[in-house]
Amino acid sequence: MTPKVTDSPVWRRICGIHSLAISFCDTSSSGALIWTPQDDGKFSFSSGYNMVRQDLPSSFSYKHAWHPRQSLQIKLFVWKVLKSILPFTNNLGRFNYVLNPSICPFCRTHEDDMNHILFSCSKIRPIWVYFMGIFGIPYENNIITIKQVYMAWWFKAGSMKLVDIFKHNLPGIISWHVWKVYTSITWGSETRIPSSDSLITTIKLYTQLWVRSFPNMKVRSISDILYEEHLIPNNFKIKRPTIQVIKWKKPQGKFKLNTDASYLPQKSAGGAILRNSTGEIVLALSFPIVASSCLEAELVSLILATVWTMEAGYSNLLVETDSTLALKYVVDGEQGRWGDAIQKMKILANRKGVSFSHVWRQGNWTAHFVAAQYPAQTQVVYRACDLPTQAKQAYYMDLFEIPSFRF
Repeated sequence: MTPKVTDSPVWRRICGIHSLAISFCDTSSSGALIWTPQDDGKFSFSSGYNMVRQDLPSSFSYKHAWHPRQSLQIKLFVWKVLKSILPFTNNLGRFNYVLNPSICPFCRTHEDDMNHILFSCSKIRPIWVYFMGIFGIPYENNIITIKQVYMAWWFKAGSMKLVDIFKHNLPGIISWHVWKVYTSITWGSETRIPSSDSLITTIKLYTQLWVRSFPNMKVRSISDILYEEHLIPNNFKIKRPTIQVIKWKKPQGKFKLNTDASYLPQKSAGGAILRNSTGEIVLALSFPIVASSCLEAELVSLILATVWTMEAGYSNLLVETDSTLALKYVVDGEQGRWGDAIQKMKILANRKGVSFSHVWRQGNWTAHFVAAQYPAQTQVVYRACDLPTQAKQAYYMDLFEIPSFRF
């Protein structure tokens, strides 16, 4: 598609995007189009967007803004706060909107800019002081913006306790409730201004419903302060993390091939170890690969190691991988960019009596450490003493059936 001089700007953009999109397409043996940026070969808007935007590392603040336990509407609200795009007078001025200053509906003494409404207003600040006191967040006079408030909470947040989940999410919940009251007074029909105590009670009722929306929440402990301050229901219980005992199992009357991959943006490698029915090493294989994602690395390693082993003359194999998605692609015969290679491998596997199975990472450590050495060229060893140190340790744990634990 080549644009003409007389074409509209919109059509010229379409032609440019078309040329770019074609460069990321390939064709399978059946003539179907394959979208190469995706491992499954299917187009998605997110992958298309990632092809044309500048890929930047995620910042600390945005990682917390999009916390998985937060509700979607509050995630979007916090993101708008961080981007300063909520419709306050001072924010709209950045977009060349000239508006007359408005008065804060809470205190009636200050202009209604974002930082004042959401934090520093004399009617709103006591709410923040109250909750910051509960969670031990230091309140300092040099905190003057809502973004600084968010950071004060997030820097104190851990990961495994319910209190930490509150520290991640409660600042967004508080400011969102303040925002709802502000909008109902400013643009709605509400005339009554709730007291600080009333807003605190409303926020607590919300958090009680919020924690109930995660029935499978796994945390190490619940602080008594959450019960005492009525931030969670009195009958709220947590699901204790389960511990699974994982052991590598010796194959019965056959060979077992464990495969894995190590992926870095700069380099990738595959690894595999073949063992007999008594668990003793037959050979270990490591090799460099080219991959654009962790999934692709797992899939390529699985294909190459399996084909190499079969072509070396081994049959009656059980192939194990810790990648459920890579295994699904092989079992279902996924028609992506690796569809042809998968089909050829499966044809040979049917002749050789090869089957495929999943194993947890804790039962696949030996193959993992074999791959993790990132060799510059293919390496094959036939004795346990020649394995890398960590792979050797994992191998003997498997051989003597010493379990690992999965949390």
